[in-house]
Amino acid sequence: MNMFKDPEVAAIMCYRGGYGSIRMMPYVNWDVIKNNPKIFCGFSDITLLLNYINKVSNIPTFHTPMVNSNLQDFVTQNFFLNLLTKKYSSINLKNFKNIKTFNSKNITGKICGGNLSMICSALGTPYDIDTNNKILLLEDINEPAYKIDRMLTQLLMSKKLDKCCGFILGHFTPYDINTLNLIKNILLPLNKPIILGFPSGHAYPNVSLPLGSNILIDFSQNIISIEPIFK
Repeated sequence: MNMFKDPEVAAIMCYRGGYGSIRMMPYVNWDVIKNNPKIFCGFSDITLLLNYINKVSNIPTFHTPMVNSNLQDFVTQNFFLNLLTKKYSSINLKNFKNIKTFNSKNITGKICGGNLSMICSALGTPYDIDTNNKILLLEDINEPAYKIDRMLTQLLMSKKLDKCCGFILGHFTPYDINTLNLIKNILLPLNKPIILGFPSGHAYPNVSLPLGSNILIDFSQNIISIEPIFK
């Protein structure tokens, strides 16, 4: 809260993830954040803060690497700096060899989401993520296939997935073909556009994305276009 109040602070970049952010949510003064908008960066356990800050302030937050991430990785560093310093951005999906696409229909929508475990932990709470007409980003680490199955099924049965207009599936580390197969088994029948294997999350490169910003996924051109963030 002190960093949001401090007029000399231009941006807040979380040091690391881990666990525990959900426990701080009731103690945050959201009006202070709304009245003192700043760049707020992080991922993983920071997922709920990213999405809820965007919800209450209507300003984008940034699903990005953190202070203890490997910012020496060139692609990770390049996307992070470009997103925060340029007035527009686009991502060429052809530059990433592991990406696969399904139900490839061009879509536009605001991006939300982040860590799958954290999203599920917020279901039924005041900090539940709104997926209505959103493009949902999902990623996770050290979760076996059966847990990913359970969490995705929970989102499916709570109608969170039905409300989305599309999906971006980031790193699910370590790599497990069973996890990828069950993700396809759950999401493909929804007949919504899907990007699978997008480089975002707990591996490298970790490509930064602005949560709460409108993006265009143009499958005909294989690009993600991001609307101008800083006017």
